[in-house]
Amino acid sequence: LADSNPRRAALDYSALSDVVVYKNSDTFMSSIDSKETYGATSQGSVPYTSPQYKPGTTILFGRESVGLPLEIVSQIHPSRRIRIPMRPANRSLNLSNAVSIIVYEVWKQLDFKDSVEATNNNNESYFS
Repeated sequence: LADSNPRRAALDYSALSDVVVYKNSDTFMSSIDSKETYGATSQGSVPYTSPQYKPGTTILFGRESVGLPLEIVSQIHPSRRIRIPMRPANRSLNLSNAVSIIVYEVWKQLDFKDSVEATNNNNESYFS
C-alpha cells in the first residue's frame, strides 16, 4: 500500500476511504456484517440490480484475473452472490468497469447521496 501505484490510483479519493489491512480473509470476513455483504462473481445467480442496497453495504470484488477466491465466495450466502449479466460470446468486463457498474447501481439506489445535486439540497453525507 505504500507503493506509488495505489497512491496514484487513489488520486483525489483518499479522503473518501478508510484503508484497513487484515491479517487474512477469515479475519476480514468475521469483521463485516454478512447480512449486508455481497460478492461480485461471474458464478453468482443474482443480477446486481436485484438487491436493495443500504448505506453500509459491502461489496467484495476479486482480482481481475481470477475473481473472488473460493474461500471467500463460500462464506457469502448464494442469495448475496451478484453478477453482471453478459452475453455468452462476449469477453468478461475488466475489474474497473465491473466495479463502476455495480457501485453506480448502489449509489442510484441511495438516491445519488452526496452528488452535487444532493449536496445542494441537504447536508447529509453517505461518504463520511
